[in-house]
Amino acid sequence: MSDTRDPDVCEAHEAVCFDRRDYAGPARRVIIVCIDFVAVIALSFGVLIGVWYVCLLRNPRGDLSPQALWVLPAVAYAYLTLVKRSRIRTLGYILTGVRIVDIRGRRPSLLQMTIRMLPMLPVPWSLLFDLGWIVGEPQRQTLRDKWAGTFVVRRTAKPICTAPVRYKRIGFAGLFLIIPEVGRTRATIESSCGSPPDVTDESHLTT
Repeated sequence: MSDTRDPDVCEAHEAVCFDRRDYAGPARRVIIVCIDFVAVIALSFGVLIGVWYVCLLRNPRGDLSPQALWVLPAVAYAYLTLVKRSRIRTLGYILTGVRIVDIRGRRPSLLQMTIRMLPMLPVPWSLLFDLGWIVGEPQRQTLRDKWAGTFVVRRTAKPICTAPVRYKRIGFAGLFLIIPEVGRTRATIESSCGSPPDVTDESHLTT
């Protein structure tokens, strides 16, 4: 019998699967980005006013110190990594009713969130890439989600089954990346939790 496995894929450990409807789609992602962009600007403006007030107390001329230039990057990093992965979540996540998880359904690590945030720097191009990538994805992952190993799901979403973690090699911009994926197949879903009634869209499953 011939081996039909993809040579660029290996399997290990277990991941969790959610119903396809529980993954955040493109429209919800756009709303999240817009809300969180406004939130970061507003928070940075508030922190900047505080920094300016401290500088004013130290120097009557009210000159801002060079450290004030780091306010926006610092606020953006803290908001999009520390706050987003916490139980508090960002304003965009709260208003759209979603949360971020790793491939095993747990809160992502700070390293994962940092990796996920870095490609957002060349906005708006990263947003266009993300939206283009998410359309054909079974778990509706953006490209940033893929190499960080994260998923955005509804806040109340519950895993419907488990599946193997598939480490797959993909090429992008001349680079080859090893990324974790959920080995979501009909066989794994049926063996893990039977044929759940809420899995209505099977077009994304493989045999």
